[in-house]
Amino acid sequence: MFRGVYTVLVTPFNSAGEVDYEGLQKNVEWQIQEGIHGLVVNGSTGEFASLEDYEREKSMVTVLDAVAGRVPVIVGVSAEATEKAIYYAKSAKKMGAQGVLVLPSYYCKPSQEEIFHHFASIA
Repeated sequence: MFRGVYTVLVTPFNSAGEVDYEGLQKNVEWQIQEGIHGLVVNGSTGEFASLEDYEREKSMVTVLDAVAGRVPVIVGVSAEATEKAIYYAKSAKKMGAQGVLVLPSYYCKPSQEEIFHHFASIA
C-alpha cells in the first residue's frame, strides 16, 4: 500500500496565526493534481508540536476529507507522552487514516527498551 512519493504537508497559517484549513485543502488538491502518491499530515513540517489537540485533529480531518480516498494518508501521531500518542493513533484509525507516523520521545533521552515499549504500546 505504501509506495511512491509522499509529501509531509506544511500547516498553513493565516495572518492572525490560526491554522488556514482552506489553504490546507488547496495544498492537498495541488499535491494530488501534481501526481503525489500519498500525503502525511501532522508531521514535523506540519508544526505538530506547536498545534493544540483540536488543531491537530481538525488538520487530520481536513486532509482526509480533501483526499476523499484518492491517495493514502499517513497521520503523524508523535507526542512526548506515549498515552497521548496512543490517543492520536486511535483517532487517526477511527477517522480512516491508512497509517501513522510515530517518533520516539523527542525531548528526553529514552533507553532502547523504553523506545521499544513506546512503539509496542502504540501498535
